[in-house]
Amino acid sequence: MSSRRPPPRRSENCGPGSPVRRRGRVTAPDDLVAVLQRWADAGAVWRVVDRRHGSVTVALCRCDGGEEVDRISSTDPNLMRFLADRASSED
Repeated sequence: MSSRRPPPRRSENCGPGSPVRRRGRVTAPDDLVAVLQRWADAGAVWRVVDRRHGSVTVALCRCDGGEEVDRISSTDPNLMRFLADRASSED
């Protein structure tokens, strides 16, 4: 019997402070701007996928910039200001 642990899933290996996934949803701290900054600092990519009056939805993508891992939808005014002139973490 091996005592080796299986490797972490790629989405969980995107750095400290990354949002925690539970049942397909992101459980994020109060500061969503910090969540997106940490996501990008860890080498992953986020993209704005929907903007509506008073809300925004951001896709959290794998560290290689590929597959969408999860989404954050919010009406947080601080997040809306942060994303005002951005389409992605690559801007």
